[in-house]
Amino acid sequence: MKTTNFKTTVMAALASAFLSASALAQSSAPANSSQANANDWKKNVKLTFSMDYYGQAVTDLGSMAQPDVASGSRDTTSPSFFEPAIIGGYKIGSTTVGAAAALDYRPSLLDDKTHSNVTWLDPQLRVTNGAIYTKGNYSLGTQLRVYMGVTDASRAAGMITNLRWYQFQSLEFPGSRWSLSMVTYIRPYIWSASVAKNRKSMEIYAGPQVNYQVNENLRGWLLFEYTGEQINNAGFFTLRSPNDLGNRGPYTDLELGASWNISQKLSLTPYIDMKTSDRVALDTTTINANITYLAL
Repeated sequence: MKTTNFKTTVMAALASAFLSASALAQSSAPANSSQANANDWKKNVKLTFSMDYYGQAVTDLGSMAQPDVASGSRDTTSPSFFEPAIIGGYKIGSTTVGAAAALDYRPSLLDDKTHSNVTWLDPQLRVTNGAIYTKGNYSLGTQLRVYMGVTDASRAAGMITNLRWYQFQSLEFPGSRWSLSMVTYIRPYIWSASVAKNRKSMEIYAGPQVNYQVNENLRGWLLFEYTGEQINNAGFFTLRSPNDLGNRGPYTDLELGASWNISQKLSLTPYIDMKTSDRVALDTTTINANITYLAL
């Protein structure tokens, strides 16, 4: 598939999700809506720019390569990379309907023969409700992502689509700076019949996190991540090996970071990622970061 056609597909997905949500909102509005209601409609439009950075080991700061998770040596087939994304949506009540498009950008490919400098990722449709249940200091939110297998890589692999259903939980302690949170998801995959055998059919994730609110705009946190998967004819929720994950890291890791609200719209989250599935060492611990801008 040509790049032009893929970009058209991405833009069509974003436009379709936005227009569908907008049409639903307008159709539910009374006929005599005032100018104030029109302004409220505009306030429901959401647009976010986000970028992740997956970097080098803390012991190899001058490198553009990520470490090999087994040996800790510089892995020139896995260069550091950025993952920028644009996320659009429309809020209807407490639910936001939208779409997202993202890509991987590698400033230097080094010895990576499987990627180009820019690699498009499958576009997503999203439905999000940040608080479907609250009781006291506990809250539960959810998000459903539908990944459309339209990139060259997905089409070549025979991946039709996959779904990622998130659950977001948080627990605040009154009068304390400490809080607990956890993100979980299940992710089923749908493959074409010709390649479905021995493909990943399900993935699960759990990320419990401890938070400490330093001040109004700064929060420190410690996160443990676990990922398991089910392979057809190869057992149920078999733990993936570190090498299967490539740039995403091993199936377990420990992250220590801080989230800084620079302004009401801009936030920065640097963190270190300690790989724990093989050998735990500084030479496999990487420097990562996220920056997010709330445009609307």
